[in-house]
Amino acid sequence: MWILIRKIMVSITREDGEVSNELLSGITDNLKFFIENITCVRETFGFSQTTLSTQLNKTRKELAEFINHNNISEKEDEIVIPNTKRKSYRNLERSVRRAEQAFNLIPPSYLVSLVSLFDSFYAGLVRCIYNLCPEKLQDSDMSFKYRDLKDLDSVREVKQIIVENKIENLLRGSHEEQFKWLASAIGVSTLMQFQGWSEFIEITERRNLFVHANGKVSAQYINICKKHKSIDGNISIGSTLEVSKEYFENAFKNLYKISIMLSYMLSCNVYLAKFTDDQNSVDKHLISRIFELISDELYDVAIDVSIFALGVKFKHSIYDKCFFTLNLAQAYKWADNQEKCIEVLRNEDCSAWRDEFLLPKYVLEDDYESAYNLMAKVGDNNGVLTATAYRDWPIFKEIRKETKFSDLFHEIFGEQLRENVNVGNEKMINEENVANKEVQ
Repeated sequence: MWILIRKIMVSITREDGEVSNELLSGITDNLKFFIENITCVRETFGFSQTTLSTQLNKTRKELAEFINHNNISEKEDEIVIPNTKRKSYRNLERSVRRAEQAFNLIPPSYLVSLVSLFDSFYAGLVRCIYNLCPEKLQDSDMSFKYRDLKDLDSVREVKQIIVENKIENLLRGSHEEQFKWLASAIGVSTLMQFQGWSEFIEITERRNLFVHANGKVSAQYINICKKHKSIDGNISIGSTLEVSKEYFENAFKNLYKISIMLSYMLSCNVYLAKFTDDQNSVDKHLISRIFELISDELYDVAIDVSIFALGVKFKHSIYDKCFFTLNLAQAYKWADNQEKCIEVLRNEDCSAWRDEFLLPKYVLEDDYESAYNLMAKVGDNNGVLTATAYRDWPIFKEIRKETKFSDLFHEIFGEQLRENVNVGNEKMINEENVANKEVQ
């Protein structure tokens, strides 16, 4: 077995330049796929809620109209229905009952989908860890019979079987156990102290209730949530939980945030340990994610991720730190917290900032005159402050409404700020590419 593992290690580390990019892409693609999927679930949840609410109101209205039009009398304990109307009444009453059941039954399935997608994301992280650290396969005590090995075409297939077996065993355990293993694998003391951990545990335990107990609270749910300080004092054993629109939105944001944090920690602690010169690439992907959060108006998530990125445990180039700082400041601004926006900027030494950072800083501070002066000075000679940037970056979304900004833009670039653009099959603006360009 040792020979097999050693061959795998050699094959993976053969060409550092090519493999480093491939290994980092494994982490970022896993995150991107997860975010795309949960975003689809979120959007569908909204449509579903509207449809379910419309159907419920429709059936209730039809039943009420039937009762009024047919002189049906309703008392406290009974309803008097003419014989000829009984079947029609029962059909309408059944439709109302089923619409009510659907209204309560369908939303939990969306929460189950969110957690299932997170489990798939977690499995992807495990695969990334073994791709980065194939030597960890030495810890496997999995045994093979000769007849199993002779049917395999390559050593890589052996590795894949070992990894998938490990993933299967991990997913059988609790999410707390999964995070303990992940912390050990990426070399940190714990992953259970970040903001949102308690909420994460409650979300996953609530999911278990919907899958196994139709949402009825169990003693296990109470005990686990108490352990992680995530219990609602009004919940008791036997009560039935639900998934409101607000709860689902909070769950979506929680998993979104945690997935970004875990991916970045894996990149910093494991990937950069092997490819020490690739910090800019790692930060570039995180900046892109924060940019996307702000573009999607998920400001609270953008704030949490930006604060996380600027924490003392992570080191960034001066250039990348400026982007993290500006993104944090603008996330506060668009979340209607101008005071925190200004505080973030004033706590930063901006004396050595370049023009492409100073101009957005002036805009965030509502110092439009300084912004206009610098905009005129920079002109069209800056690789970051391009026409596309002025048109599309969220940081300019308020100043874009100003006539002076439009006039100055036209003077600099010789074109209107807002122009009709022919769009083919590709999106007119690839926000991630724009963000990537910022840090190149």
